[in-house]
Amino acid sequence: MLIFCMALAVLVLLTLFLILKKWRVTLLYRDNAFTVKVGCFTVTPKGDGKKQDSDYIKIPKLGFKDFGARVKIVRALYIVEKPEIIKLLQEAQRLVQVRSFSMSLTYGFGDAAVTGIANGIVWNVINCFVNFAGRYIDLDGKTNIAVSPQYTRSCFDADVCFVFDVRLFQIIGFTGRAKKLFKRLKLKYHEAVKVNGK
Repeated sequence: MLIFCMALAVLVLLTLFLILKKWRVTLLYRDNAFTVKVGCFTVTPKGDGKKQDSDYIKIPKLGFKDFGARVKIVRALYIVEKPEIIKLLQEAQRLVQVRSFSMSLTYGFGDAAVTGIANGIVWNVINCFVNFAGRYIDLDGKTNIAVSPQYTRSCFDADVCFVFDVRLFQIIGFTGRAKKLFKRLKLKYHEAVKVNGK
């Protein structure tokens, strides 16, 4: 009986240690594969890493009028959900200690003019995101972003690496709230697009 109680106590202490310890988490997207590293454990998806046609991002062809309408929808959704987004970012600041964020983006549309315009839009979006997130999460000196437009060929490739420290038990509730917000935004966006007929 004493041995059983000691083994149970050791198991409980080990479980508490694993739950309460701050873990280094690395989220890595490279070569069309997403990998999660927690401490010394690595989780990679099964499969050969090759994308099916249904896995690629499909960008519908929009005219300037349709594009403007969709931008207005996104802006309206942001205004409605801004308090929840800010609450999530503030909670992330409390729970997560960011170590580094790096992103490498290579793209081209086969037309130099279109690629140049897209380059301006990409840098604008990156700048807005980093400045907005930087208000709530300490990103100073922790970001490394490289954008490489290819003016003569059509291509798209992205590598993203996000490293942070977190206690695993704290992140569970945060992840649930973030998923609910994302699903709600996605649903409202698609409903608004259907209503506007765009």
